[in-house]
Amino acid sequence: LALAGALSVVMVGVIWWNLGTVQRDSFGTPLLTQPMPTELSALLQYIGLWQYWGMFSPYPSTIDGWIVIAGRFEDETLFDLRTGQRPAQTLPRAYFGPIARWKKFEENLNRDRYPALLQQWAAFYCRLYNYEVNMPYGHRLATLEIIWRYRDSFAPGGTFGPYREVVLWQQWCLPEYAPPGG
Repeated sequence: LALAGALSVVMVGVIWWNLGTVQRDSFGTPLLTQPMPTELSALLQYIGLWQYWGMFSPYPSTIDGWIVIAGRFEDETLFDLRTGQRPAQTLPRAYFGPIARWKKFEENLNRDRYPALLQQWAAFYCRLYNYEVNMPYGHRLATLEIIWRYRDSFAPGGTFGPYREVVLWQQWCLPEYAPPGG
């Protein structure tokens, strides 16, 4: 009974929060005039059950893409280090579950291209394959590229465009594979 009461309070809070973000007219007049109690607002923020209606507007994403971490080994083997398979040629779909949460991270990484994050992500794979997995000489991870593979969105009734790629980061994992002057 106590759990049902707590869940009811949370549900009322979520509905109140959402209605509080709705505007009645083009002047920005809020639909609700009664503000949410501070304690309830703090609870919703703490447990992460809040979101503004404008999450994807007024500028929704105009591209659809994913990250590929293409690793090239000393024996010329090439595969996506995240999946252990050849790099995907079509957009992998994840509608729910833990993988779906990575989609927004990947979009943000492409948009902001944080050099420190990209460098550390690349260094992680270099360490993983060359020191933790300890690949034998001749089969070690030599280089990798973090690639954003994408295509533009299209209007309803339109057709898919071609996939394109942007290299976000290049990393050499062993000194002998460093570019000249690098």
